[in-house]
Amino acid sequence: LSIIQLIVGATVYFRSDAQSAELVRIFQSDPLQFKNVELIRMNIVMNAFKIYKIFEIGFLLLSLSALFYSIPRHKESVSGFFLGLSIQSLSFLIIDFFAEPRGFDYLEKIKQLTN
Repeated sequence: LSIIQLIVGATVYFRSDAQSAELVRIFQSDPLQFKNVELIRMNIVMNAFKIYKIFEIGFLLLSLSALFYSIPRHKESVSGFFLGLSIQSLSFLIIDFFAEPRGFDYLEKIKQLTN
């Protein structure tokens, strides 16, 4: 999960400035093209949220189950690993819980753009 966080975070961070500049340029020159490009991109993003949630919930349930299994057996290092995994999974889930509605709002605003 940490590797996924690093890759996704770095990718978004390093491409955001160029991507937003390109979108502004497209919007200023051809709003209809902007609408089409952003609808495609945002539909991909919104579908990815569904996949992310499946993995996040799966990792959370798996890590919590393993954590509760390892605690009574006094496997502290194993318990620590699964506690960390459950915290990471939950943090992903919380972040997406707040990000997804913003994505839906943005998608609706794009759909409302007129030709």
